Amino acid sequence: MCINDTLNATTARPESDTARFVANSVVKYGDGYLAHGTLTAFYRDAVGSLYFTTADTAAGYTGPFNQMISKPVDLYFNYEKNKVFSGANFNYWFVFEGEFSFKPQTDFYLVSSHFADGPIKVSCHVQMQGTTNKEY
Repeated sequence: MCINDTLNATTARPESDTARFVANSVVKYGDGYLAHGTLTAFYRDAVGSLYFTTADTAAGYTGPFNQMISKPVDLYFNYEKNKVFSGANFNYWFVFEGEFSFKPQTDFYLVSSHFADGPIKVSCHVQMQGTTNKEY
């Protein structure tokens, strides 16, 4: 999963504004599943500035992006399999919906007047379609 929160096209910094959740294990949990993993986000420069306020070239800040912050996160999700008919044909749809939360300031030093220190909930929805007329 990848979260990209670029402010606008002129301030896009993929190396500094992208967060990734990577699951290490998945276990059955209640009516759904629990994915134990890490959320890695928000590179910082050597002086700790999140938004790289000091440009090192005429084109802007080019690095170093020398620090990533990783925190353990649990993603709870449900899984649903649906068989959908369309005339004589059918497809299976596989739907995953989940949620995890984190504290932006405490966990990633992200400070903004737009939110408090959380927790901020992130909702995920993934829908995949199987091959036409194939049983799963």
